[in-house]
Amino acid sequence: MKSIRKADIDELNAVYMMGYDSWGKGLSKDDYIKLCHQSPKYPTGTWFILEEEGKLLSSLIIYHLNNSLIGIGSVATAVDVRKQGNATILLKKIIDLFPKGTVFCLYSDVEPKIYERIGFKSVAEENQPYHDTVLMYYPDNFNFEQNSYPKYF
Repeated sequence: MKSIRKADIDELNAVYMMGYDSWGKGLSKDDYIKLCHQSPKYPTGTWFILEEEGKLLSSLIIYHLNNSLIGIGSVATAVDVRKQGNATILLKKIIDLFPKGTVFCLYSDVEPKIYERIGFKSVAEENQPYHDTVLMYYPDNFNFEQNSYPKYF
C-alpha cells in the first residue's frame, strides 16, 4: 500500500536525486547533491515522500507561505517508477492533509496538464510572474489578486 510521510534526513540525497535529470543539468551528481544541501530555501520547507514497501516513489516539499496558503515545490518521481501516477497520488494525499479552505500553489516546470488533472488551474498567461514556469493554484475557484502572487519558492 502506498503511503506518505515526512522524509527522514538520511533520505534527502535520494529525494534530491529524483529531480537530478530535470534540475541538475550540467552538474555532476555529487555537485548537484551539494547544491541541494546548500539551498537556502530547502531548510524552510518540509519534504514529504510517497513510499510503498519501503521504496521511495515520489517526493515534494511544502512551504507554509501564510495561514491559508501552501506552496508546493520540487515535485519529482524516481526514474524507474515514472508515469505510474505516483506524483498524483502524493499531491492528492498532501492536499487531504490540510483543512478545507487551504489554498495550494506551485510553479510547474512540466506540462501544466499534469496538475490540471488534479484540479490545479494556471494563472492567466498575461499575469504569470515568470516566463519559464507556470504559476498554478488549487482549488480552481480561488483567485489571486495580481499583486499577491507568491514569489518563486
